[in-house]
Amino acid sequence: MKLTGKDVFSLGFQLHHSPKELRGRVGESTADIKFTENEAKGNIGQGAVNLKIKVEGEAVKAEGGFAGRPVQLTYSPSELTVYINDCTYRLKNNEGTYIGRRSCDRAFQRDTEVSIPEVFQQLSPAEQATILLFSLG
Repeated sequence: MKLTGKDVFSLGFQLHHSPKELRGRVGESTADIKFTENEAKGNIGQGAVNLKIKVEGEAVKAEGGFAGRPVQLTYSPSELTVYINDCTYRLKNNEGTYIGRRSCDRAFQRDTEVSIPEVFQQLSPAEQATILLFSLG
């Protein structure tokens, strides 16, 4: 996934974000998610997005539904823990890259690595949580 200015894209999705919304294409579906201070609500295709978002200390936490499936996320300077698509990520920050295993990995697979660009820190907690869920889902 790449995050540049107001665009977020990968092979599977092309999205445009602002502090109020995230819109674009995900595969053959459209995504339209609205942000408030404590929520992200909308749809990804036919699947609902209904996230409750809160900040505890330096951690952003999100819980609810994402594309019609249950999710949980905790993002902090020291770790990234995510439950999405029946898989749990437990990644620790190692010099700017979050590294670790997923519960659904096989023993011989490499660790998962997630690099967070500097511009990401300027986003609202709702934007951060939603973009992380897109990238890991």
